[in-house]
Amino acid sequence: MDQETKTYLDQRLFTVVNKEDLEKLRQEVKANYRQLREETKTHLLEGFELIKVGLERTPREEKEKRDSFRTEVRERLEKLSNETKPLLEQWNQGLVSSLDRLREEVQSVFAHAKLEMSRNLQMVQEEQARQGASSREEWKVEIDRMAKGVEEVREQIKRVADEASVLHDKIKEEFTGI
Repeated sequence: MDQETKTYLDQRLFTVVNKEDLEKLRQEVKANYRQLREETKTHLLEGFELIKVGLERTPREEKEKRDSFRTEVRERLEKLSNETKPLLEQWNQGLVSSLDRLREEVQSVFAHAKLEMSRNLQMVQEEQARQGASSREEWKVEIDRMAKGVEEVREQIKRVADEASVLHDKIKEEFTGI
């Protein structure tokens, strides 16, 4: 297959997978990531603030507060984990389903392109066969015409040779008769 046909088919193949769909998917992923990052950042900042306040208290209060703080942090982290886990699973499922759809579309496009290439190849082969048959027929006609021309030239040469022989014999008789 020549380069021009390959380039054309590649362009046709990639125009089916819409760049807007890929960009939309990328934007969606980025937005979900930013949201998750901001929520995590907020929770961490709150946790750091609580640590700072806890360090400023007296040692006894500090121990009590530290224990309660640890419990609170643990609970918040578990809560955060429980809150973000469904989001991450939902995001993951959405991404998987989007990738599955994209894979199916690409497979469909490949199948269609393969079918189209097969048709084009078959058409090219048929055209070449037609041209080959036509070309053979033209050559045969031309060779037959040339063969007839050669035969005519051969007959003319034979006639001229016969006439030259007769003329030679007459000239010879004329010279011998003298």
